[in-house]
Amino acid sequence: MPAFSPHRADNVDADLAAVLARVKAAPSRPANAAAAPLIFAVSPSPDATLTAYDLAARRAVFSVKADIRSRVIVGRGAIFAREGEREFVARDVAAGKVIWRHAIEGGATFLGAASDGDGVTYVTEESGPRVAGRDVATIVGLDAASGKRRWKIGAHSRLGAPAAREGLVFVPFASQSIAVLDGRSGEELARLRNEDEAITFVLSAPEGVFYGSRGVFRLDARSIGGRRDAASYASAKLPSDPMGLVRGLYHFDGYNAAQAGYTAYDRNRLLWHAGKGAPFDGPVVLHSYRFFFGFDPASGDVKWAYSFPRHDVMASEHTGTHIVMLSSEGEIVALDARSGAEAWSGKLDGRVAGATLDVRGFSPPERITAQVDLRETLIGIVWDPDRRFEAIKLFCVGELARLTHPNVTDDLIKVVTFEKIDRKVYEKAGAALLERVSAADVPLLVRELAIRTDYVSGARARAVDLLARASGKLATTDAVEPLLAHFRDHETALLALREVVKALDAIGSKTVLGPFREFLLTYRTDPDLAQEPDVLRRVCDALLRLGIAHDRQLLRFVAEDPQTAPYLRNYAGELLRKAALHSSL
Repeated sequence: MPAFSPHRADNVDADLAAVLARVKAAPSRPANAAAAPLIFAVSPSPDATLTAYDLAARRAVFSVKADIRSRVIVGRGAIFAREGEREFVARDVAAGKVIWRHAIEGGATFLGAASDGDGVTYVTEESGPRVAGRDVATIVGLDAASGKRRWKIGAHSRLGAPAAREGLVFVPFASQSIAVLDGRSGEELARLRNEDEAITFVLSAPEGVFYGSRGVFRLDARSIGGRRDAASYASAKLPSDPMGLVRGLYHFDGYNAAQAGYTAYDRNRLLWHAGKGAPFDGPVVLHSYRFFFGFDPASGDVKWAYSFPRHDVMASEHTGTHIVMLSSEGEIVALDARSGAEAWSGKLDGRVAGATLDVRGFSPPERITAQVDLRETLIGIVWDPDRRFEAIKLFCVGELARLTHPNVTDDLIKVVTFEKIDRKVYEKAGAALLERVSAADVPLLVRELAIRTDYVSGARARAVDLLARASGKLATTDAVEPLLAHFRDHETALLALREVVKALDAIGSKTVLGPFREFLLTYRTDPDLAQEPDVLRRVCDALLRLGIAHDRQLLRFVAEDPQTAPYLRNYAGELLRKAALHSSL
């Protein structure tokens, strides 16, 4: 029966058992024959180069001109990539010299390639509308040493980027299946189909073969069940992320042609390492541009954060013990995967557009120099001047607010009172501040409320509305005097003034009676106050609740004087009627 036939049975025990007998776990090590931790970096066009860098030796192995148009695939003795429009090229791992060139067959769209050392396989897809009876995709198997074609197979359904090991080729097929082919003959040996999760990737790692989309399936005897609850399946509980910062995908989408090359997805992804027994060995790591967050996959709690200085990180890889990263300027850093502390650094000459990191098992000899303070790193990211990263800053504010560290409230106050803070960051930090503020934070609130706008000294009162709301929530009398100072200050904006009055009313100190009487008489006819009617309404409420008979007379005057603004005259009159009715009961 030809490969990808619609008549082939899927999830057959005997077929899967035969495949699993050939899939053996291997030591965690790089794929190249020398087992050297190598980075294959591609520089930006127009003068594109391919550079190999050895992390252990701290030196470049080679640098050659190459028009790389796909990810670099690492085999035992060679590396492979699409070069130019229609060539698939093998180069020597040690020197970067061309071993062979192959004219790409099949459709115009290149989806990806894989090598297990002896062979190399690539997938292409036809462009344009689908035509019944015509091949949608093509998969080609080549001899890795010579580049000679071993086989070529067309498929009437979509194929994704392949994975390979031990002479087997694993191909995502029709979005929900994996076809397992013999690497020498192209014969289909087994087919697995999932019922409740799409299969967008297949990944071969030293620990085994993995596949999935929104989670990770391990290829084993339980895969025959074809469902998450029947298989060896895991998905990490992601940190809270209302802005969609965390992309819950665990590998490159094999059906997405853009991801066959180096794209922004390389800078926005989850990094994970599978243990022999546990679904995830240690923290799962979110890489987002220059920032990395290690979190517990069981709880979603962020354990550490790291901010790469200045430049975006173009490529990253989980080695098992470390997170290795390469920046756009060639800087290389290795973090301890469990703590996020810097453990090693190096430098590759030249700028980087993308890279493949063949660094599995790499464990640098240097000792960790400093532990990571999560709170300091999070707040440092919030202060980062790069305005592209609003979503990341919002994420950091949310994670900062979850910490129990006593200085977090002060951090949040500094965020909301920073002159150039983004509006959405201000709002999220303000909400977090109001959620966590406690009696222990009263001195911090009073300290900030004591700051008044002064054009001579340059001082500016900031976030008065939020500070007032926090003070009202705590009903602290310590805040009355600084709040009254803002109440009297003509520089206080109407929105902030409303919150100041609400806070003073909530605190309930009779100290406010004199200033409130004066304010009501002065501004009862002011049309500007009509834009924030709650200000004078709250003043009336406080005078009725806290005041004496004299204050009722004042309210009656306001309610009866035709000069009073209509909204306020009606409110004061209704307030007095309700009070009279209540006293008569």
